[in-house]
Amino acid sequence: MIKRLYYFFKSYFEKKPEVKDPIIKVFSIEGVNYYKFKDISKVKCQRALTCNDFWNELSMRTTRDFLIKHTKAMETVLTDNTKIDIGKLFKLNQQLQERLEMIYETDIIYKIASVMFFTKDENILDYDDLLGREKIDLFKRQDREDERMGFFFGTLFKSIIGSTDMSDKDLATYMTVGSQITTEHLKTISTILSKKNAMSV
Repeated sequence: MIKRLYYFFKSYFEKKPEVKDPIIKVFSIEGVNYYKFKDISKVKCQRALTCNDFWNELSMRTTRDFLIKHTKAMETVLTDNTKIDIGKLFKLNQQLQERLEMIYETDIIYKIASVMFFTKDENILDYDDLLGREKIDLFKRQDREDERMGFFFGTLFKSIIGSTDMSDKDLATYMTVGSQITTEHLKTISTILSKKNAMSV
C-alpha cells in the first residue's frame, strides 16, 4: 500500500505541466526547438519570479552579485580602523554612476534568455539553475566564431529588448565597452577586498 502511494505521488509530481497558454517557436539549436510564451505575462510560477529578478538586474544595469561585492567593498573602506579613504569611496560611487549610464549588460540578457526560452522537455513552472547555466553556455557558443554576434543580436536581443536606434555593430561595440568597464569595476572592488583579507590574516 505504502509503495503504491509512493509511486502514485512520484508520478504525479514528475508530470510535466500542461501548457494552456499559447507558445511560439523562436529558434532551433542542434535540432532542438526553443519556445517562449506568446504573452510574456503568462510565464509561470518560479520561472516568472526568476525572470523578474533578472529583469530587475537589467534595469539596474548590474547584477545582484556585483551589488553585494560593491557593498562589501564600501563596508571595508568605512570600517578601516586607521583611516577612511575618501578616494576609494569616491571611486566606488563613481563606478555606480558609470553603471547608470551603461546600455545593457550582455550576460544579463543571456540570463533572461535562459528563462524566457525553453524546450518542450522543460518544466515550464520551474527554473532549474543548473539547466539555466547550461543553456547560457549553449547560447554563447552560437556566436563564438561570429564577431557580429548574429545569434545574440538577431535572435536573443531583439526577442527580449526589441529594436533600438543603434545598428547591431554600434550596439556590439557599446556592449563590449560595457563588459570591459564591468571588468575594471570588479578589479577595483577585488583589490579593496583583498587588502581587507590580507590585513585579517
